[in-house]
Amino acid sequence: MMMTTVSCDDILDTEPIDKIALEQYIQDEAGLTSLLAGVYDALNNPSTGGYYQNLVWQTFDCTTDECYQNFFSGAVTGVTGNVFTTADNKVADLWRVCYLGIDRANQLIANINVPVMDENKRQEILGEALFLRAYFHFILIEYYRNIPLKLTPTTNPQDVKIPQSAPADVYAQIIKDMTEAESKVYDVDAPELGGAASRINKTAIQGILARVCLTMAGYPHNDTSKYAEALKWATKVKNSGKHALNTYADATLNTPAYTFVGATKTVNVNAFTNNGYAQVFINLIQGKYNSKESMWEADAKGLNTQGYIEVTRLGIDNGISVPANFADVLGANSGVSMFAMGSMYDKYQPGDLRRDWALYPFTFSSLPAKTTNVATLVQEPVPATTKFRSIGKYRRYYELGLKNTSNTGINFPILRYSDVLLMLAEAENRVNGPTAIAYDAVNQVRRRGYGLDINTASTASDLPTGLSQGAFQLAIEDERARELCFEGLRRLDLIRWGKWLQRMQDTGTYMGANAPSTALKNMKIEYTNAVEKNMTLPIPLKEMGLNSKLVQNPLWQ
Repeated sequence: MMMTTVSCDDILDTEPIDKIALEQYIQDEAGLTSLLAGVYDALNNPSTGGYYQNLVWQTFDCTTDECYQNFFSGAVTGVTGNVFTTADNKVADLWRVCYLGIDRANQLIANINVPVMDENKRQEILGEALFLRAYFHFILIEYYRNIPLKLTPTTNPQDVKIPQSAPADVYAQIIKDMTEAESKVYDVDAPELGGAASRINKTAIQGILARVCLTMAGYPHNDTSKYAEALKWATKVKNSGKHALNTYADATLNTPAYTFVGATKTVNVNAFTNNGYAQVFINLIQGKYNSKESMWEADAKGLNTQGYIEVTRLGIDNGISVPANFADVLGANSGVSMFAMGSMYDKYQPGDLRRDWALYPFTFSSLPAKTTNVATLVQEPVPATTKFRSIGKYRRYYELGLKNTSNTGINFPILRYSDVLLMLAEAENRVNGPTAIAYDAVNQVRRRGYGLDINTASTASDLPTGLSQGAFQLAIEDERARELCFEGLRRLDLIRWGKWLQRMQDTGTYMGANAPSTALKNMKIEYTNAVEKNMTLPIPLKEMGLNSKLVQNPLWQ
């Protein structure tokens, strides 16, 4: 398998290897490609509990003001309920899968010079491995804060017995690895990537470096010099000219093979989806790359009917409930457990088209008989007074073909260009105040959200002029919620802004006062349970047993 023809789809078609008969896999370029597939695999493989398979968007999105976990049994437990211990399985899963990815990257890096091959291709593979090693370390340090820095492959049980490194040293290595990788990998439009957004590329690394630097600038690291670094990297992405907000809606994709008929009126699905913002997610659902906007994705592949799979429950656990007899066209969403917080509805202003995509504007209430070719679905529009709604970003009725009852093949957006623009605006404001550069970046995002020309000023969409630096920062914080909700970013945003704990308490108060039922009001304890130590995960109990050099995080001792 030559790198000149390997797209990310090809990587997913290659079942990744770990360490079994490693020698036979490192003799040629195809073997290194298989090793690289194994590193990517740790991001999203259900058998390894991948970060994007469900950990980030299910476990950790529900520890924010965006959404809540409906504990149908009434017993609030686990990380999402802010009731967990050092023995919690989710706490252990995140640690395990990240170090699995790191070890696979280290295996590749250690053997990078073994094959006789084209040197440019070797360096590109090395760049991807260096970046992914750094990215897994970045995930770990943000959740656990005190972690071992692992730069060599594990060859025997003693290799895991290493102490935690100072956070500053971990971050220095993350920056070093990512910066070196940025100089080695392909540009996003290189023919070698075949248009795929799942292989990391030069501008995607620049965007992630902006995210890393903004994180370092905030709580608890507070290295404010990194705001200028974040601005540098985000500006590189913008100035590359290789990315733009999607403003085009493909009408042929926006028409499901069945109709929605409301109790009192026919509901036109295109009224909610015929815009550029919705199209970003329709593309993700249908596995159609648009790397100009969706800069890096965690690929999902297969629905338990193919050989090697990378499936997820995206769009099931955080989708909309439907009757079982329509599972083949809508997806089996009877197990929905995540719902949008009512306060999310209030964040959107009149005319913002993103609201009715992010939050379902309807619910399926009754279903008539369906024919083989056409399904006429009776559903009720959600009243405007109903603010606690289902999450609508990953709508399974846009999946191609019949739906699997347990899994989806929906790609997860790790980095979008709108995120880069909002990071640029935030960093510019922190460094130079609310300049025209900062305003332009955020207003492009807002104009697209309102379905307007992104390069034309509009009082309907644009932020008010004359904001102070502090007011502009608050506007950015709300804009990130509106644009990027349910994409796994809110928790770490709130923590770096130093607002997570207060926001949890405020959200609990809001839920107790505004939830539409007593049972739901009682779910407020998911938030009122939150205490300072919940901002940082404990070192998993099992890992403490395996590595005697680990020291438990202070508030968890």
